[in-house]
Amino acid sequence: DFGVARQYALSLERNGSWAGTASYMSPERIANENQSYGLDIWALGLSLYEMVTGVFGYAHVNKLGDFFSLVSGIVDGPPPRLPDTVDEDVRSFVHSCLDKDP
Repeated sequence: DFGVARQYALSLERNGSWAGTASYMSPERIANENQSYGLDIWALGLSLYEMVTGVFGYAHVNKLGDFFSLVSGIVDGPPPRLPDTVDEDVRSFVHSCLDKDP
């Protein structure tokens, strides 16, 4: 891509723009804290959670479908946990992706 993606990423960092799907934004991104590649790890964890269970990880806090409930649940609530019936290695990996304080 001749460095175009890097330049785009740098421009997002400079102007504080939001990019991505709100449902999969990490607590750090929502709270506008320091951001890193951990944002992608969080999104990966939520995607894997949904692939394993068939349910969005924060569906329980977003019953009304409003943005405020969703972001409050992500920032203030505990991360979703996979049931014990899921393979231990898979659970461990997904839970480590969703760790709010790695």
